[in-house]
Amino acid sequence: MRDVDRYFGEYGAFHRDPRNELTHAFGIPMIVLAIIMWLANVPLVRVNGLSIDLAWAIIATVAVFYIRLHVPLGIAMTVLLAAFHLIGAGLLGADVWIAAALFVAGWVLQFVGHAFEGKRPAFVRNGIHLLIGPMWILGRLLALAGVAATGGKAAKP
Repeated sequence: MRDVDRYFGEYGAFHRDPRNELTHAFGIPMIVLAIIMWLANVPLVRVNGLSIDLAWAIIATVAVFYIRLHVPLGIAMTVLLAAFHLIGAGLLGADVWIAAALFVAGWVLQFVGHAFEGKRPAFVRNGIHLLIGPMWILGRLLALAGVAATGGKAAKP
């Protein structure tokens, strides 16, 4: 069994209620966008007019993890994270207050979803699920759109 299948199976066991999945489909992207916005406020280096901030460095690092788990879905996650940076830093100006509102609202949605589910969040059992959650949501959304993101049980745990 591939690691992505194992992780998605574990994560999916905590997310069977459709209301929980729905709250996660909104809450997780809000949390990720907020974190990217905060990290975009930490400049690292400027090369030939191009500014690299901490968000880009973390996106690159996490991209390696995602692509090692599953190449097509990992690439899709990387593109999505880059788009979140462009939206969060560019369109929303990496505003820390907007990020704070997104972060709090996203977590409220997570806990409401888990109240429906009747289970604690998966990351309580294994912290790696904080990284798996966004990829799992993307895989589920792609599966709903008819795109076989991971094949087999990973797309539908």
